[in-house]
Amino acid sequence: MSYVDQMLHLSFPPEAFYNGGSLLMRAITPFRSGDTVTFAGEVTGRRQEGDKGIVECRVRGTNQRGELVCLADASLGVG
Repeated sequence: MSYVDQMLHLSFPPEAFYNGGSLLMRAITPFRSGDTVTFAGEVTGRRQEGDKGIVECRVRGTNQRGELVCLADASLGVG
């Protein structure tokens, strides 16, 4: 989970996480010793909640064989 958190922190300002943000990560299959896991993310939605904008993101982790090993959904408060 820390890799996903680091990736999001590189893409969004710190206040996005402390302004109503959330992160939910699900392991699809076990990570094995020696696996190389690559993470990629995309913005999947935007919405307004009062005076705050919310950005929805999905992050996918795949191993060296191209198998999906985890999914993470994040909501980040911006603006």
